[in-house]
Amino acid sequence: MGFFGTYLFEGGQWTEAEGARRAGEPWLFVNIYDSVIATVMYHPSDPGMGMAFLGATPRTYFDDATASAPTDVGLESLGLANWWAHRARAGEPARDDKQTELMDYLADDDIIERRDAVVEDTVVRFLATLDLPPPADLAR
Repeated sequence: MGFFGTYLFEGGQWTEAEGARRAGEPWLFVNIYDSVIATVMYHPSDPGMGMAFLGATPRTYFDDATASAPTDVGLESLGLANWWAHRARAGEPARDDKQTELMDYLADDDIIERRDAVVEDTVVRFLATLDLPPPADLAR
């Protein structure tokens, strides 16, 4: 059995969470499932849907097209880069560079291979790319 954990970054800190978020302020939620899938939800999400996956997508992990919506790595990396730029007060060139960096971490329905043996390692590097510390459980 792999690792499971849910974390909310809001107000400059991580808390263990089961999805409680405030609509008005920026937040990032990470849910790690069995060391294979990490769901990342974020607000504000414009122009993305506010959800991306690290490691594998539910569609590929469960081999079931109904397990999750199809991924759009370009759109979600832009949404996450906008989220980062909002927090960092960064301009468009920095945001564009960040989008390129983030795209490398996001899971795609068409790619089954994973970069890391456990998704927790991907989560830690992904968070560092967003200039966020890891939650205490993931700090090594």
